[in-house]
Amino acid sequence: MGFRRVDTPLDGLILIQPDVFSDSRGHFLEIFHAEAFREIGLGHLQFVQDNLSWSTHGVIRGMHFQ
Repeated sequence: MGFRRVDTPLDGLILIQPDVFSDSRGHFLEIFHAEAFREIGLGHLQFVQDNLSWSTHGVIRGMHFQ
């Protein structure tokens, strides 16, 4: 999973585009991942990771914690 950094004409404003994975069950994406953000030059943030999933009716997803 990754992100693309898009610089804008406005000074200091950037657009961060995440990779989105879709199939018949729905969508999944990382909204934030500290290491991936460091790779695109945003290493000063303290948050670690955040994910988002959206499922169609009848789909059960499992989440794991480490």
